[in-house]
Amino acid sequence: MKPDPKSYPSLELFAARMRLLRAYRNLTQDQLAQRVELSQKTISLLESGLVLPSAPLQETIRTALAWTDRADRAFDILANDTNTAPPEGGQP
Repeated sequence: MKPDPKSYPSLELFAARMRLLRAYRNLTQDQLAQRVELSQKTISLLESGLVLPSAPLQETIRTALAWTDRADRAFDILANDTNTAPPEGGQP
């Protein structure tokens, strides 16, 4: 399934997921930049949420990071768990 820039409600969401997956894959920004044929500065801008990549570039980044729909679902589950977790002490 091809990613769509509209599938991310914010630049920050795409940037955060990209940054987390890059770190999870133990890649530096420079290493990712080489894989997707961009500059390290561009990767930094993308991860800072200052630029949303086009759909083709999103696909390239997702491929380079092995970023699947399953990973997106996991991020969504974690985000929902964080938003609905009871406060410390266990009682809502």
